[in-house]
Amino acid sequence: MSNELWRKSALDLAEGIASKKFSSREVVDAHLARIDAVNPKINALVAVLAEEARAGADAADKALAQRGPIGPLHGVPYTVKINIDVAGQATTQGITALAEAIPAIDAPTIERMKASGAIMLGRTNMPDLGLRVHTDSTLYGRTKNPWKSDRTAGGSAVATAQRWQAECLHLVWATTSVVRCVTLLIAMALLRSCQPRVWCPMHRCFRWKISVSVRK
Repeated sequence: MSNELWRKSALDLAEGIASKKFSSREVVDAHLARIDAVNPKINALVAVLAEEARAGADAADKALAQRGPIGPLHGVPYTVKINIDVAGQATTQGITALAEAIPAIDAPTIERMKASGAIMLGRTNMPDLGLRVHTDSTLYGRTKNPWKSDRTAGGSAVATAQRWQAECLHLVWATTSVVRCVTLLIAMALLRSCQPRVWCPMHRCFRWKISVSVRK
């Protein structure tokens, strides 16, 4: 069963883990295996937190077995764009000058994801400072279009969309309306939800979205 878990939606995974149809460890391992198979070809994830994710999954399964309180996304893996602050990890913005820019605290969105019980699986690529409509980072290299590697996959949230397209992950955090441009370039559609404003460490407001991919 585990080799099919990466096909399920985030909500299906949350329900399955909570009802013990499968474990969080099985879900995480299935996604890591899919990433190993696909990511070398498209370079969407620039950091895979395999060890940390497996430890988090084991802790999630233990909490469930002990009948402790669980969040709505308990044990579900997700990825985070490399320009969003995660305590202890560099917020590089895709450039070498910020390779050691390590924040002391999480962004509010990451705090909320952790509180929901979700498990961070990795960090996704972006163009330098998010200022291009194609993703070719000086720090991490180019993210390729999964359909035709010599064509642009867009930017700056390209690697986020690539996770959906390659069916590696169904729950991701990214910023700005660029997600819409990217999904067009890699032959996807999406549904946009509400746009609440949240605090940003750069002292300006971004509109943050969770978008749901729709595949044929």
